[in-house]
This record gives sequence, C-alpha cells and structure tokens, in this order.
Amino acid sequence: MPADKLILVAIFAFSLFLLADKRMPKLRLVIPLLWAIGGIIPRSVGIYEDIGRILSGVLGTIMTLYRDWKAQVLQTRLPEQKTPRPIHQ
Repeated sequence: MPADKLILVAIFAFSLFLLADKRMPKLRLVIPLLWAIGGIIPRSVGIYEDIGRILSGVLGTIMTLYRDWKAQVLQTRLPEQKTPRPIHQ
C-alpha cells in the first residue's frame, strides 16, 4: 500500500472519531494513534511524507480527548432540566 494511502487511513479514522455524537471510549484511540506514530520509522529513514501521519495521530487524539473532556465538564456544570408539569384545568 502506498504511503499516501496509509496517511489517509489515519486521518479518516480520527475524522470519524471527531464526528461522533457520543463520547469515544479511550481504548478505540489506541490503534489509530499507534498507526500514526508508526510514521516515525519512515521519517527517520528520510521519508518526509509521513510527517502528516504523525501530526494527524497526535492532533486527532488531542482533539478527540479535548472534545470528550469538554462535553463531560459541560454536562456536570449544567443543572438538570426539569420537565414542566402539565397544567390541570
């Protein structure tokens, strides 16, 4: 598989994580992060195209964790909304 397609796999996985409505289990972040960090090996040999894979893995993980943390903070700060009682006539 060419290197440019490998970069797209990592970017696609993190974009799906960021589009999710609910919080992401932390275990699901491990495999795409390892896949993206695997770009360090070709980078050390002199293949500069894998820098995008490394950046997408690190930034995608940070953005997903930040989104989940922000949702959790907002959920704990907002009081529970009570449903209005029906008016009996």
